Amino acid sequence: LPLPERPGGDDLGLMIDLARRTTFEFVDDSLVRRGVIDDSRGKSPGLIRGRLEIVREYDDLYRAAPPEVRANALANTYRLEGRMHLRDRRWSGAAVRSFARACYHAPSPRTAVPLGASLFGRPGMDAMQRVYRLVR
Repeated sequence: LPLPERPGGDDLGLMIDLARRTTFEFVDDSLVRRGVIDDSRGKSPGLIRGRLEIVREYDDLYRAAPPEVRANALANTYRLEGRMHLRDRRWSGAAVRSFARACYHAPSPRTAVPLGASLFGRPGMDAMQRVYRLVR
């Protein structure tokens, strides 16, 4: 303590450090209900930077885990970044780039489909979500 300044990820390092120092068991039920806060730091532009810092800071843990753990952490971060780029815009080259990075780190339908949808901007992403809800 004090905790490093990581917008949208202040508590991630704390959780990892606690898990390193203590033993814990799996809990099969929610302990808390997450509220929706409009100006949450979890929606801030610094969120992506904070998540990437976590991956760098805890590189030793990622190296000890199977390679797909780090790849998925990066892919999920870049997918989130892509969605954030399209939050206030109809189309964004930066969003396409973020989804391409996600696909690079963890190539799969889970990353390739959003990459393809992002080429059509927010309308493409909205259509992808509608199809996903229908087939789920």
